[in-house]
Amino acid sequence: MNSPLSGGSAGAARRVRKRPEFLQIQSTGQRIPTRDFILIIARAGEPHQLPRLGVTASKRVGNAVRRNRLKRIVRAAFRLWPDLIPPGFDLVVICRRDYPEIGTESTLAQWRSVEKRVKKAVAQLERISVGS
Repeated sequence: MNSPLSGGSAGAARRVRKRPEFLQIQSTGQRIPTRDFILIIARAGEPHQLPRLGVTASKRVGNAVRRNRLKRIVRAAFRLWPDLIPPGFDLVVICRRDYPEIGTESTLAQWRSVEKRVKKAVAQLERISVGS
């Protein structure tokens, strides 16, 4: 059983994995910067599809160990806050930097500090898709 707190994976269906999908989200999505991350929110292909997460961390962030650590932290934060992104939207998180004090709690705190901007971006994207 994979509850949000069990630490189990969200599964391949909940992840953005292919480069064209990342590029599509980055080109059409709304960007919301935080101190250590850039959140990009975009409409998903299906309106009732569960939100998907994609994480990128370039070599500028650090070596492979540090990049993978950040990706694990971001995925854990996404699982712990399932209501951050509503169904029908995708989220790409770009990791800007790695500090030893970055953890799941500090990541959630940064995301909570921009929660209003996330909700506003979702509302704007919904208006755009309804107006099309």
